[in-house]
Amino acid sequence: MNILTKVIDQDKYFEGIKSHKNVILYGAGNKARQTIELLKGRGVIPCDVCDGNKELWGQIFAQEYVIKSYQEIRETYRDYCIIVAATIRNALEIVRVLDAGVPFYHVCSPFKIESGFLEKQDIEKNRNEYEAVFSVWPDEESKRLYIENINSRLCGNFMELHKLEDGNSFFDDKILRNRADGVYVDVGAYTGDTLCRFLEYAGTYKKMIAVEADQENCECLRRFVKYGRIRDAKVIQCGVWSEEKTMRFYTMRHKSDMSYDMSNFYRGTDEQADNRTLQKCAANMMEMVVEDMKMDTLDHLLEDERPTLMKINAMAADLPILEGAERIITRYCPDIILEYGVRPDYLIDEVKYLNSLGVGYRFYLRQKNIYGDTKTILYAIGSDENA
Repeated sequence: MNILTKVIDQDKYFEGIKSHKNVILYGAGNKARQTIELLKGRGVIPCDVCDGNKELWGQIFAQEYVIKSYQEIRETYRDYCIIVAATIRNALEIVRVLDAGVPFYHVCSPFKIESGFLEKQDIEKNRNEYEAVFSVWPDEESKRLYIENINSRLCGNFMELHKLEDGNSFFDDKILRNRADGVYVDVGAYTGDTLCRFLEYAGTYKKMIAVEADQENCECLRRFVKYGRIRDAKVIQCGVWSEEKTMRFYTMRHKSDMSYDMSNFYRGTDEQADNRTLQKCAANMMEMVVEDMKMDTLDHLLEDERPTLMKINAMAADLPILEGAERIITRYCPDIILEYGVRPDYLIDEVKYLNSLGVGYRFYLRQKNIYGDTKTILYAIGSDENA
């Protein structure tokens, strides 16, 4: 099997965009700021930028464009295509307002940390590994999602993945092994949203352990557990990694009046934040901060626990977290839930690492709509013999 015959032709995709007389970028938020540089790297130079937010009209974008309304674009150009440069939730809203028949392309920076596309040369260079991962999927749905994940990372188009969504929860009862004596571990528990979905899925359980690095988010999480009367739940505020060390943590302070879920160990909040967040910072309503955080491992945090299910969704820190959980994974073989493909290397390395532990995991991919965002979820399902 040649993986290159199954994925899109990256060069042809961008040549198709360049074939249009006028290329308009729709979107002037964080994703658009990242995407316009990626487009220029592929030789796609937008002639104008528009946005649906009236407050942005007339402002300068990317140091050279004056942000316009879509109505102004319609009045200025007759022959044009639209590049929708936004997350899938916002992209779908944008597509609804476009005139019928206007050609459009969804192009969005495809990774959480890296600003760049997966390159065809990367696949050619690591073809054997890409094909080895293709071979682990036991069903056609997982294989199709694997190819569409590669495609979306080659060109930034997540529309096809959106069409394959099946459900709105991390917890797929057709795949996971639900146990009445289950110990659920949620790494990247945020303010408790996924705990709600776990309760809906599991019904009965033995214990929940919620781990969240961000202090303000963790305070909200504790209140949720307390006032929601969530029984047998333990909340831990801690950064989790492959080893015990100190790392820089990028986050916001005074964010209680809005949802901010981009705290991370990789990039400053000024690079990640959307326009609304930046406006609040400019008005001194929120504060960007960088702090030193002591990291721990799941092997240490859970040394007295026997986890049966772990959800790890921690702003692209998933693989180092897995590496710091080697002992509990090899000893207890818990089912594992991850967001798939958030970094280029993770397309290969997460499956490769879990396979290397030799505990007999079976792997599945499913597309889910998680709070309005389309996500490919990787399930590593353990053997009942190891349960």
